[in-house]
Amino acid sequence: MKMVSDLVPVLMRADASVKITVGCFDFETPPPAWDELDTNRFRLVHLGRDGVSLETLADDAHVMHLHGVWDPKVARASKVGIKTDTPWVISAHGMLNDWAVAHRAWKKKIFLKLLGKRHFGGSSGVHVTAAQERQQARRNLRSTVDLPDDHFRVIPLAIDDTLFGPVPDPTPARRELLADVPADAPILLFAGRMHPVKRIHLLIEALPKLHATGIDAHVAIAGADVEHTEVDLRQRVDDLDLRNSVHFLGFVRGETLRSLYAAADLFVLPSISENFGLVLPEALLCGTPVLTTRGVDIWQELEAAGASVLETVDADRIAEVAGQLLSDRPALSELGQQGRAWVEANLEPINIAGQYLQLYRDVIKRP
Repeated sequence: MKMVSDLVPVLMRADASVKITVGCFDFETPPPAWDELDTNRFRLVHLGRDGVSLETLADDAHVMHLHGVWDPKVARASKVGIKTDTPWVISAHGMLNDWAVAHRAWKKKIFLKLLGKRHFGGSSGVHVTAAQERQQARRNLRSTVDLPDDHFRVIPLAIDDTLFGPVPDPTPARRELLADVPADAPILLFAGRMHPVKRIHLLIEALPKLHATGIDAHVAIAGADVEHTEVDLRQRVDDLDLRNSVHFLGFVRGETLRSLYAAADLFVLPSISENFGLVLPEALLCGTPVLTTRGVDIWQELEAAGASVLETVDADRIAEVAGQLLSDRPALSELGQQGRAWVEANLEPINIAGQYLQLYRDVIKRP
């Protein structure tokens, strides 16, 4: 999970006394940055494969930080916490938002009925990334366990701190990924999972409307496919005869992704529901202004950063606002600079890491 991969190195830099063990149920390739971590203070364990039990890890820990809500394996950790007398906090990651709870609602109701009171009520805190997420999480848990406001700790996600340097060079992305795009053509970028909740089809459908106004924009889509969404999107591109204007780039990461952010004129995320949306502050850090929706939990913070946030979302509205932004490229560039300055001032990684460390200390001090 990207949140964990970005947070771990920053926590270790913020406090030299911190020791972290990451226990994974579903093992993924570790991020390259973890290769450089001090092995005396960091350990990565594949639960179920490395011969180490969750009980052993919990017994050695001062606090457990659980990520996610609906996975029974994660919920089992709260039972282990009770057994080993180890406190735990839960990062909801938007999974208690209205849309998420309503999606396949019957499964969520069964989970909450069977495990919710122990998992959430027994926790030492529920981590959310914005006040908007706290409001939804508390409301959707109320029928199971009525937690007070102060049980929810609002802390932004930690952003990859390699982005907090000079604005990336767009040339590599232009050369390697966008060679077919004319140098003077505006680029609208989407990056993230290709999932129906992202409503990428609206961005595609907005493109002919932009073309009709004389703006020869291109759309670049970077991300892994989920639920065969890419097939549907490609069909929509064919139906609208946009094959020369929409570019499917596949999964992009690291320096190439940073270059891609910088190469775009506007980052567009039309999600119906989104938690923190790491790609949004990442794009802003690369000097690229963003266009998104009130479905994103941090939409109020993004507005403060100069982002364009839509309340009503359809292809017409996306085309209208994107057209207004692209028609004044100097002003658009200023919005990008404003957004970068806001993220640097409000989401500096060491400061964010300090908030997580304070959460852990508060949990450990409780009787």
